[in-house]
Amino acid sequence: MMFGCYRKQEANDPEIYVAAVTAVLSEYPQPVIETVTDPRSGLPSRLKWLPSVAEVREECERYMWPLRFREAEAKKLREQRADNTPKRTAGETQRVGDGLKDLVEKLRAGIGPSTAS
Repeated sequence: MMFGCYRKQEANDPEIYVAAVTAVLSEYPQPVIETVTDPRSGLPSRLKWLPSVAEVREECERYMWPLRFREAEAKKLREQRADNTPKRTAGETQRVGDGLKDLVEKLRAGIGPSTAS
């Protein structure tokens, strides 16, 4: 759609130009491609001349920065949560399991907090 928004241009080799811009765009997620090529707010709305391959990449990167930032923040948050998760040793895990089994047996036998003296 973006190419159709410009007057006929004199690219040195139109086929190579289209292939190069397509290769650049293919490195980005669909929402970025749609934003960059949108005639209402993307490159066609701001540039009077056919953008260079570098301009297309720069525009894509401009929209990718916030996405990468949010992704990095989410990863950092996941890692912090994982680091804060208490780590149990095998012995602790066994002790907790044994305690739960003992509690279940006592409850089945009718021994609970209200019956203990």
